[in-house]
Amino acid sequence: MLFGVVNGDVTNGIIANVQGRDFRSGNLILHNISPSEMILEEKIVYAAVEKNYICIKLVDGRSLRIRKSLQQFLEELTPDHFIRVHKKYVVCINHVRFVDTEVTMVVGNPLPIGREYKDDFLSHFRIC
Repeated sequence: MLFGVVNGDVTNGIIANVQGRDFRSGNLILHNISPSEMILEEKIVYAAVEKNYICIKLVDGRSLRIRKSLQQFLEELTPDHFIRVHKKYVVCINHVRFVDTEVTMVVGNPLPIGREYKDDFLSHFRIC
């Protein structure tokens, strides 16, 4: 599945709004005055709430911002790959490196795991 994002990152202030979805190919299209860039959904490591925006962290280390609630964003992603771990964070389970009292992703800082999300999050893994 592909996910469309605006080319840019948090530091240069590019903001995007979801304008539509291409149901034939499973693409989400985010539009802005900058050219759009198609990114595989699996390149998303996690999404974090920042005031009225969501900061999306990608595998290549880039960060992108969109104006949308975290719940709306989560509903547009593949449910088997993305899970909420905290009221402020959604992670891609394929990019989890370590789990303890926090979750460490392949990029970025460790993220907290909320008490109410912990059991559901851990149920996506086999513990050996």
